Amino acid sequence: MIMIIRVSLAATDQLNRLVHSVIALECADRIGGLMMYGVPTMNSDKIDVVQRWVDLMEKEGVKFVVNANVGNDPAFGLDGLREDHHTIVLAVRATKPRDLSGG
Repeated sequence: MIMIIRVSLAATDQLNRLVHSVIALECADRIGGLMMYGVPTMNSDKIDVVQRWVDLMEKEGVKFVVNANVGNDPAFGLDGLREDHHTIVLAVRATKPRDLSGG
């Protein structure tokens, strides 16, 4: 079984396609990362697209857990995760925006 921390939908999808059992932990209140939090809604139907992808992966057996504070929440302690899963993927991303205007 493979555990993915800070969900990368691409990594989750690829590992699932390789017929691995995948549990994806997300510290935010919903799955989607940059698409959900960084792309303005007016530019895409992001909610429908991301939710359709998540729903499809859930039907294929991926388990998604939101509000999972890995390392701080006793339910998601690193020692326990290491014991229960033979592979852990840590997907990291920037969570704070930065000014790209150059000024």
